[in-house]
Amino acid sequence: MSAEEKKIGPRATWSQHFKNNGYYTARVSKIYHMAVPAGIVKGSDGADDPASWTEKFNSQGPEYQQIVKQFKAQLKEKLEEARDNDIERALTPKLRR
Repeated sequence: MSAEEKKIGPRATWSQHFKNNGYYTARVSKIYHMAVPAGIVKGSDGADDPASWTEKFNSQGPEYQQIVKQFKAQLKEKLEEARDNDIERALTPKLRR
């Protein structure tokens, strides 16, 4: 059950109604929520209702750019930490000799 179904019950949303009656429905950016959730940045539907859309497109607005910047910084930090751990594991046996 989607977040929208939890809010309105078993009724169709407007976009579901149009899609269910043969219309092409598309979502550009956000409809049911504020900001760009991290889930959407990662490629999921986030808080959206996937049953509503024939096609969806997540625009890269200013808030998206900030999330991407934060995500890249976190990823870089984790990669550097992993690299440091790998170097330490590789050198430790040699240093013990």
